[in-house]
Amino acid sequence: MIPHPDVNTFFHGFGPHLSRKIINRMVDKALYKKTEVTDQRVHDFFQIESNQPRCYAPDVDPTKTKLAWGPFALPKLKRELGSHDTLIVRQAVTTLADLVYDPVKIVEAKKHHIPTKLAMLLQSNDPYIRERVTMTFKTMAQHAVGLELILQNRTIIANLSSCFKDQLAAVRFQAALAVEMLVLDCEAAQQLSVCGFVESINSRLCSELKYILVVHLRILNELLHQSIKRQCVDLGMLANLTALLKRQSEDVLCGALACLALLCQDPCARDLAIEADLLNTLKTLVLEDDRVSVNTEAALCACLVSIATKGKLRLLQLEMTSPLVQLALNKCRYCRNPRLLLAIIKLLTNVSEAPEGRRLLLEKHYCDIVGIEVGNELVEQHRQILLDTINWEP
Repeated sequence: MIPHPDVNTFFHGFGPHLSRKIINRMVDKALYKKTEVTDQRVHDFFQIESNQPRCYAPDVDPTKTKLAWGPFALPKLKRELGSHDTLIVRQAVTTLADLVYDPVKIVEAKKHHIPTKLAMLLQSNDPYIRERVTMTFKTMAQHAVGLELILQNRTIIANLSSCFKDQLAAVRFQAALAVEMLVLDCEAAQQLSVCGFVESINSRLCSELKYILVVHLRILNELLHQSIKRQCVDLGMLANLTALLKRQSEDVLCGALACLALLCQDPCARDLAIEADLLNTLKTLVLEDDRVSVNTEAALCACLVSIATKGKLRLLQLEMTSPLVQLALNKCRYCRNPRLLLAIIKLLTNVSEAPEGRRLLLEKHYCDIVGIEVGNELVEQHRQILLDTINWEP
């Protein structure tokens, strides 16, 4: 759903009584331009809009929420959550979303069993109610008491997972933000990794909207630190993540590459990546993309794929050795990104573990590797490992 067309119209209160010179001076000052005194033009003021979707509720004014004071506030709102009047429920949920910023209110809400009622409302037919409830849970997850409360309630977890497949983008987006807040906790991520979120995210990787997809990739990144890599491989996630590498968005590319790197820690996933010739795709992202963050994540992912012998041989077939050395000498010196330089050195170390790669680096690039400007103790340590591997004689 889209916002109401009249949203934020109070920013457009420039009537005929306001001097044109004042308007022109305000706009020119914002644009860092010099104002001409004789200029009588009138600037257009465009409506302020948000890229994030919001469910529009015509009878709910956020600036005039339901009155609920003191110890009677939450009992009153609890009764209204069970009302058959949709407007009353909307107003009650909107007020609750503001109250749960206080962890004391979360504890009190737990005593009145309000989270259980909110969990039921995640299945409401009203999209505004579903959106506001997910926003409420997102706020609650920011506090330790709220995080524990959500994790203990299986109904909340199950209904949040179902919201990932909601028809409205606004609900899916808020549900994703709520789950992202949950998985930032290690124990919560371990628990949520077996609650259906991996399957829900995987089913929408190739079809989800960009800004929601970025949040899904951040959630997946946290979940893949748990012991679910083989499960993700069985779901066909490797192919879905590889398909995202065709996108142009930097956030999507970096998120997909980071998830692929974690997934390829599993030997089965590495074999599938080599069979799908993922290294050929990563070569383009490492060597030809102008964005340093994309180069870095692609190089780190290639490091994991090339751990296996087949991966090392494929790197030699793709003739990546010389371009990688030049990238370390030129681009890393210019951008001074230690993560990119570290990833390149690790990738070259994988190549040097193959006899042909070791010979190639020793004959053609040894002096260049020695001349790389490191400037970091960790990178220097890994470069020394690379040099020792090149000089090793069987």
